[in-house]
Order: sequence, then structure tokens, then C-alpha cells
Amino acid sequence: MNVSFNQLWSDWNIKQPRLFQGNLILGGIKVWCAADPLTGYMLEFDVYLGRVGTPTPHGVGYHVIMNLAQRFLNKGHHLYFDNFFSSVKLAQDLEKQKTFCCSTIRLNRLGWPAELNAAKAKKMRPGDVHFRQDGNMVATLWKDKRPVAVLSTNSQAKMGKKERKIPGGKKEVAIPETVLAYNKSMGGGWILLTSMHLTTTLAVPQCAGGGTSVGGCSRPLW
Repeated sequence: MNVSFNQLWSDWNIKQPRLFQGNLILGGIKVWCAADPLTGYMLEFDVYLGRVGTPTPHGVGYHVIMNLAQRFLNKGHHLYFDNFFSSVKLAQDLEKQKTFCCSTIRLNRLGWPAELNAAKAKKMRPGDVHFRQDGNMVATLWKDKRPVAVLSTNSQAKMGKKERKIPGGKKEVAIPETVLAYNKSMGGGWILLTSMHLTTTLAVPQCAGGGTSVGGCSRPLW
């Protein structure tokens, strides 16, 4: 079973403007949600009520995923989430509980391969790819229209293929299997967003090659 995790904003009857990352947005209720990536059916949700108690030792993203994923653990399920939530520690701890994951990740996360850094990403040309692997954990740094980093425990460190539309027809392009897996199963929150008329500062799941899957023009929440 695949499950995608997102952060959404509802705008139900709330019209108070708020400033987020320099952008003026309507106030709303932030909701963490787990959804089916094919139908958008909400499987779990948690309304954000502000900081409660002591700070989480591994960060908010780690805490949110572990909290929402409780009933999916130790069943061999596959979880998908973006770089707000992801960390090497989270991927390791999920795998210890027989749960696999695939996510975009920020290059400065603790435990991410030091050689796959921002300096290397800037020098990459479209189509360049670098893999690092430790057991089932695969770190991917790939350049399409922009550099994209993906951390996965459910995909292999190799290239796959996908057809893309080009002027006058279609073209088959090589794309890392980690990116293909993320693009295929990260759409649950976006389907839920459109079907329930929610608003979100993310707009669409982060995209790794343009469009509305990995690597588009979405913005991190903060």
C-alpha cells in the first residue's frame, strides 16, 4: 500500500490575511494529512494547533510522519512525502519498522552524503545523475530543469524511462527510478486539495522535472 503525506491549508470562512515567507496569504487552518495517492482519499489527518510541549528531538517533520503513520507501520507499506518532512533519520527509523519511503530531501540534511552538496548540484548539466547507496537507502541527485535530491528505501539506484511530450510528438527520456516512484505516488494531497477546495502554500507536490509532480514551481511552507 502506498500513502502520501502533505501539509494543507483550509480556507473555510477564514479571511484574515497572514504573512508567510514574505507572501501575503489568507489565514487558515493547517492540516497534516495522509492520503491515498491514486484517489486522494484521506486516511489520517491532524490539525495543527501550534507548538505543544517540548520541541521534538528530530524535528517537526519527523514527528508528524511518525504520528500520522502509526497504523501503517510494520506492514510493509510505502510512504511518500516532500522535503519539509524528510530526513535520513526518519528513513532509517521507518525501515526499522518494516516501512519504506521515498521523498525529496534538502541537501543540508544531517546524514545526507556530503559529496552530493549544493556546490556539486550547481555544476551539473541536464541529465546528470549521482547515486549513493547504503543498504536499501538510495540517495539520488539528478539534474533535469533544476537539481533534485531524492532519498528512498523502496527504489533501486538505476535509471528508468518515461515518455515526455515535445513539440511535434513524444520523446523517451532517462529518469532515475527514485524520481519515477516519487512522481507516481506523491499526488494524494493534490487530489485531496482540489476535491475539497482547500488552499495550500505548496500549490502542488514538489516536482523533479516540471509539471505537477516532482520538480514544479511549488514553494516550501517555510
